[in-house]
Amino acid sequence: MALGGALDADPRLTLIDPSVGSAFEIELDQPVAAAPPTWVGDDMIAVVTGPDDAPTSLLVDTTTGDVTPGPSGARLLATSADGRTLAATEPGDEPVIVRSTTAWLEGGGAIVASITPPDDAVAATSMALDATGDRLAVAWLDAGGAIRIECYDGSMDWRRVAGPSADDAAGAVLAWFR
Repeated sequence: MALGGALDADPRLTLIDPSVGSAFEIELDQPVAAAPPTWVGDDMIAVVTGPDDAPTSLLVDTTTGDVTPGPSGARLLATSADGRTLAATEPGDEPVIVRSTTAWLEGGGAIVASITPPDDAVAATSMALDATGDRLAVAWLDAGGAIRIECYDGSMDWRRVAGPSADDAAGAVLAWFR
């Protein structure tokens, strides 16, 4: 999947099916944020919208093309491969909140973890949950523009367990091996 068109005018969600070599687009009815779309169900994708100070989302049903308003507040989202766990963060140096995807879709629910940014972080720029939602990797941007990657483990009370080097990285896109 990819966002197509201009983000602030005529945005579209493009879904690509490599198994049959086809793609189709779903028009979105409002400007979208420069954030990756996120699967939040078997046939549902969340697209972040709205300005940094008031982020919202759209939920796109990939079977019907219907677009409906989704939860607000998150600027960056990531889900586990099994779709059960979601990590979300607001703009700036806010914590990353981990909860069930269902709870997020319902507008809240119990928090599984709240991960505080490192002292020098100004924002999370990329996140990835592992297949079962038990581990989270976050790329943190510091005030000087450097990227710092940290990994957290749910089996260890979501403590930081690793910090792979990202020396001289100007950005990072994170994903787990399957």
